[in-house]
Amino acid sequence: MKNADVTPAPHGPAERADLIASLVRRLDACRPSDVADLAIEELQRVLEAREVVLYLVNLEESDLQGEVSRRSPRRPVLPVTGNPVGDCYVSATATATPGPAPGELTLRAPVSHGLQRIGVLELVVSGRPDRDGEALLGTAGEVARTIAQAVLAKSHFGDELHQSRRTQEMALGAELLESLLPPSTHSTQEVVITALLEPGYSTGGDAYDYAVNGDTTHLAVLDAMGHGFDAALTSTVAITAYRNARRGGQDLAATYAAMESAVADFGRGDRFVTAILAELDTTTGHLSWLSAGHPSPLVLRAGAVDDSLALEPMPPLGTGLGLGSPTVCEDFLEPGDILVFYTDGLTEARDLDNALLGVDGLLDLLRRSTREGRSLPELVRGIRDQLVDRDDAWVSDDATAMCVQWWGSRPADSGDGDDVP
Repeated sequence: MKNADVTPAPHGPAERADLIASLVRRLDACRPSDVADLAIEELQRVLEAREVVLYLVNLEESDLQGEVSRRSPRRPVLPVTGNPVGDCYVSATATATPGPAPGELTLRAPVSHGLQRIGVLELVVSGRPDRDGEALLGTAGEVARTIAQAVLAKSHFGDELHQSRRTQEMALGAELLESLLPPSTHSTQEVVITALLEPGYSTGGDAYDYAVNGDTTHLAVLDAMGHGFDAALTSTVAITAYRNARRGGQDLAATYAAMESAVADFGRGDRFVTAILAELDTTTGHLSWLSAGHPSPLVLRAGAVDDSLALEPMPPLGTGLGLGSPTVCEDFLEPGDILVFYTDGLTEARDLDNALLGVDGLLDLLRRSTREGRSLPELVRGIRDQLVDRDDAWVSDDATAMCVQWWGSRPADSGDGDDVP
């Protein structure tokens, strides 16, 4: 084999490294509002891209808004389904297709961090013979992931990235919860977590939380009484108490007691919260959980529903009725199982004929999604689509779901979470 002492071929590994290094360096120091511009400039400089568009998905995950740059007009809004850009978002797979002019390639890559998708990167480049299409597609994928990390990090320090994903005014309670809750999707090699909270712009009482601490994944779904800002405040108190107990190393029973005390002190007997609290050992699949007046979780296993997690709930948090130690249940998941936590607002969603979705309707939706081979984020997006298709009557209550898929223990060097099934 010859020594590699020749100049790298155009648009090869060295070029990719230069692009990523330069982009990371510039993004580290840029304003949140400049992320799209910098990414576009670097792609034009290094790959000589004729056209670059960064599409960001709205909070509803229904449409993609394209931006060429802050100095250029926005592109028309594209629906998430029915077009190549939307197909890239749904499949979370990079693609290369013939470009608009002879000899050109159109590259599309999901802007994602693990399985957390926020948009699509689309660029048109020359497909001349000295270029390796697969290498270009790989570069586009790396750039898209770099953009995703920058958007997620920079969104904490400015408002424009939030504004670009909103399509309507957000109520005060929903604003509070958005600032409090973790990202709606998180993935590792062992576990994938995806949640929805609807209606996203006016929700108040529903909330969710999770934390991945070593081999233990902590999970919680809550539903505070009432609606609007007061309910959001109650949920905030409950989640803060949950995190405080969890970070203090408390077990589920002690966490329940801490949350009960906090909500009771805050509400002075006039507020309560139902909750499901769980811990999953991602090495063994051991699941422990308790319910505070909340619907029992469901398990979807190989397309069938296992209702073995049903349990007698403890009283809701804040009622002062939780006498004695709460019942903590235990079971084991099998690799591939999907845990489904939800609030009653989801199963009480009504259609145009005033019929409830119900638990059976929710399960039917989950079964159909798994038969179609959807990823967990797509499965949850399908639940949201069902809610949007229903009559406005369902908005009378918040609707929340959190789905958790356990894949079993994976070798430590099997990947970084981006290739989770």
